[in-house]
Amino acid sequence: MKILFFDGVCNLCNASVDRVIRGDKSREIMVAPLQGQTAEELLPYSGINHEQMKSLVYWDGGKVYTFSNAALQVAKDMKLPWSTFYVLKIFPRSIRDAVYQWIARNRYKWFGQKDSCRLPTEEEAARFLP
Repeated sequence: MKILFFDGVCNLCNASVDRVIRGDKSREIMVAPLQGQTAEELLPYSGINHEQMKSLVYWDGGKVYTFSNAALQVAKDMKLPWSTFYVLKIFPRSIRDAVYQWIARNRYKWFGQKDSCRLPTEEEAARFLP
């Protein structure tokens, strides 16, 4: 199972989830908020504190990706044009993660945030985990 964990109150993260839902035509990637029950149950087994995570987390059959690796792995698992972003993997992870974390630190200021976690529409509901 592939699960993209995201910050449920972050507007940038929610926009990314929208892209994944629209771009993942095979419907393989499920989504779940970091603030939810699925994150609470699965992520501690990977050594990740979901309550302190300020990143997308991508769970792929038990293998966990964080920061820029999570975003790039999701892109790779999607169809064109999103899969082309995987080419950014050529840059050292330290550089990719520094840029990723700079954006993550400023995401609320630049993109805003919601008062509560996003609720899926009826057509999206099958892709969301609690």
